[in-house]
Amino acid sequence: MSFRFSVAVAAMIAALDLRMAGASPAAEQVRKLATYSIQSNRIFVVGVSSGGAMAVQMQVAYSKTFKGGAIYAGLPYYCARNDPGMVSTCSLAIPAIDPTALVKVTKSWAQHGLIDPVQNLQGQPVYLWSGLVDTIVNQAAMNALQSYYSEMGANVFHYDKDFAAGHGWESPYGPIQCGFVWSPFVNVCYDQNEVPPPPLNGSHRSTILSKFGSVSCLGRSSPRTMER
Repeated sequence: MSFRFSVAVAAMIAALDLRMAGASPAAEQVRKLATYSIQSNRIFVVGVSSGGAMAVQMQVAYSKTFKGGAIYAGLPYYCARNDPGMVSTCSLAIPAIDPTALVKVTKSWAQHGLIDPVQNLQGQPVYLWSGLVDTIVNQAAMNALQSYYSEMGANVFHYDKDFAAGHGWESPYGPIQCGFVWSPFVNVCYDQNEVPPPPLNGSHRSTILSKFGSVSCLGRSSPRTMER
């Protein structure tokens, strides 16, 4: 399975597992949080669309906690400048987004202690995805995000931007064809060298998670690694 599919599938599995965990009756949902053995240097944030924009906010504002991110059709930090009316213009990048101005705001807030120190972002791994035919979050907005991350010193180690994809989350198990925009906004896109993966059942889920965590994306042997 390709690297970008590993990112998409592992994040999708985590979301599905969370949804299943929350499907119990309301009375059972009120319970004490369990304790997990989590490596603090392997906490990443992922999101698509408005969730992608939120993931950027989380990674930047809480850069001491989050060590990297994967952003699908998101927006740069503080792009709308606290103005809900600017969300649509920011998404279309009309007028053009000025990443340098957003970097200045970010650094100013960090200097005043409003967000975590920007030095934490130095070298943080970032994966980006943007469809060529995305009319909801124009690719120009994602290009601005790439520039923003670069100016902040983060490591945009891979940016998938050459697929004729619509707005959504790219996954090998997506029910929506690459160029379409439709609920649940999970699109499947292939290049000529890729082979469709096997069905996503229980055994494959554990295999993919293991691969994502140790080899395909996060492992030291991968040429595209989320580790620093």
